[in-house]
Amino acid sequence: MVKKVSESSLKQSPVDLNKTFFSLTASIICRVALGQNFNESGFVIEQDRIEELVRDALVALGSFTCSDVFPGGLGRLLDWLFGGHKRINKVFEELDAFTSM
Repeated sequence: MVKKVSESSLKQSPVDLNKTFFSLTASIICRVALGQNFNESGFVIEQDRIEELVRDALVALGSFTCSDVFPGGLGRLLDWLFGGHKRINKVFEELDAFTSM
């Protein structure tokens, strides 16, 4: 990471720190979890897709559902009418499909 930033500073070109930190984090996690070098392993990770899924999951978890206030049948009925659980399930199905790849 430092090498990339140094090279960019010599060239006086802008650095996308978002992608740089994402690459650093991915390589650390890959090394710890799998024992492989991220850059040499050939993994293809779509950074934009991951950010979108995480953002959607955070919105879904932070959103209000009627079953939070009215546990039991009434809350589930109201969530069904307003589509609360449908939205949450859709987000987590997409997240599950992405992590299963």
